[in-house]
Amino acid sequence: RFRPSDFSTERPPGIAAAHRAMPSASTLEQGLVCDTAASGNAARPLKVAAGACLVLMSLVLAMRRDVLGVMVAACLGAQVVGSLLGAWVLSIGEGTEEMKKVGNAIREGSEAYVKTMFGTIFKLLLPFAVLVFIFYVAQGDSKKAAMITLSFLSGAVCSSCAGMIGMWSSTRANARVAQTSCTQSYKDTIIVALRSGAVAGITVVSLAVLGISLLFMGCHAFVEPRIENVPVLLVGYGFGASFVAMFAQLGG
Repeated sequence: RFRPSDFSTERPPGIAAAHRAMPSASTLEQGLVCDTAASGNAARPLKVAAGACLVLMSLVLAMRRDVLGVMVAACLGAQVVGSLLGAWVLSIGEGTEEMKKVGNAIREGSEAYVKTMFGTIFKLLLPFAVLVFIFYVAQGDSKKAAMITLSFLSGAVCSSCAGMIGMWSSTRANARVAQTSCTQSYKDTIIVALRSGAVAGITVVSLAVLGISLLFMGCHAFVEPRIENVPVLLVGYGFGASFVAMFAQLGG
């Protein structure tokens, strides 16, 4: 049998020191209030991007009402949703100065990594694109070679944008999720975390479909009039996206 006196109510030294070092709720709330103006300025470019995508979506629907037109409009609409979610996440304060310092250090390191990694990838990408073009030109069809090379480069660019968006959103959401967990409820914290993750999820998927849809439209209009032969010319899109993803994983 255990007696109440067998259990100590004192915290271990390490836990007690960590508890004393944590900022109080009032300090965190002050950081949230002071950060509102700066966060609003950071969210403004995303709101502008959402408005631009909305205008483009309206133009596409006005020009084309077929399946491809609806798909492109839907992808632009998804970009609007992703941009607005990102603006909402950025409108949340990052907390105290100590929290901002940690968040800035994480962002600085991640941006340096992304810059170095994609700089190396694009140095390798151009020679591979030339090799792809030469390989298909050797088969005697220059239009086909140009289209496959273009789809290869487009897939690489879209994959690179997807990686940058994921890194950008995650490194700006972490401090805001921590801030929300300290000042608000568990439900609010989960909402901030899920919406910040949805920024990358929605924009990446819609970007992939948008890229392949635009390539399909361009290829059908200028290169291959027979629609059943168009997918053969777009094989480079997946190859280019996989090329960037493979080197990004190796870099990680």
